[in-house]
Amino acid sequence: MSGDVTKLPKWAQRKIKNLETRIADLEHDMKVMQGETGETRIQVDPYHTMEGPRMYLPDHMTVGFRLGEHRRSSVFVSLCPEGRDPKVWSLRVCSEFTRMPITPSASNVISVRCPDEYL
Repeated sequence: MSGDVTKLPKWAQRKIKNLETRIADLEHDMKVMQGETGETRIQVDPYHTMEGPRMYLPDHMTVGFRLGEHRRSSVFVSLCPEGRDPKVWSLRVCSEFTRMPITPSASNVISVRCPDEYL
């Protein structure tokens, strides 16, 4: 912030410092989401079918997909390192459903079927 904040009351100085910190954190998050920091491996729309800049998510982020006509039900997907071996990653798919069949479709593709009563 420009200007001398030392003449302000202590509570106002703390508030300004807090806001400056929050702005810096948000600016950093925006740089991560734009892929400018190299801190993430999660790319949204990797085939770039949408117009506009490429988007990224912070590592270890869980993505939720709202399903069904009224988008009441969700499936959550995350990719996390498993243990200390950097070569071993765990793809986690979970939901609010009581059951969710996951079947292999190909050697590198799985299908997740959500029960009809939840859609």
